[in-house]
Amino acid sequence: MKTNSIIACAVAVVAMGFLATSCANQTQTSAAAVANDSTCVGACDIAFIDVDSILVNYKLSIELNDAIMKKYANMQSKLERDAKSLQKDIETFQDKVQKGIFLTTQRAEEEQQRLVVRQQEFQRLQDEYSNQLAVEQQNMNNQLFEKISEYVKKYNTPERYKFILTRTIGGSMWYANESYNITNDIIKGLNDEYEANKKK
Repeated sequence: MKTNSIIACAVAVVAMGFLATSCANQTQTSAAAVANDSTCVGACDIAFIDVDSILVNYKLSIELNDAIMKKYANMQSKLERDAKSLQKDIETFQDKVQKGIFLTTQRAEEEQQRLVVRQQEFQRLQDEYSNQLAVEQQNMNNQLFEKISEYVKKYNTPERYKFILTRTIGGSMWYANESYNITNDIIKGLNDEYEANKKK
């Protein structure tokens, strides 16, 4: 079912929403030292964020993903029940045909048509659920991108870094010195902000 790929690709979809660029000539200076070193130029004013780690540890991301997974589980459960019911009726119909239980050919054809309609309705329901999840997934991605982007701008005010890049599995960043990794700071700030907003 298409819903499996929709859920599985959630992290990749969000990560693609971020701007990723290459970085060259990185030094061994720590990110903290870089931020306070006015003589450092070029690559020294660059930091990066591990997007996958943020999506796994950011409380809003966890909450939104749990809600979608719960809805997905409910949809899947209903589809499985409907599929079993439909399959049982199809097998019953086939058994009646083989045993010649139907009094007329017309009655058998009517029952067959009824089952065809049910199969079509089941397929439409599958497509409807898939579309609903796709829309909700996109809304979640947009909400997370907006929240993370806003906080990163706030975090970098006043400007400490000229560039804040993203690292994600399958992304364009093949190597980064971990001293430039500000992911933990961003996660802590996002979660502090999340908790503060929940108390309001």
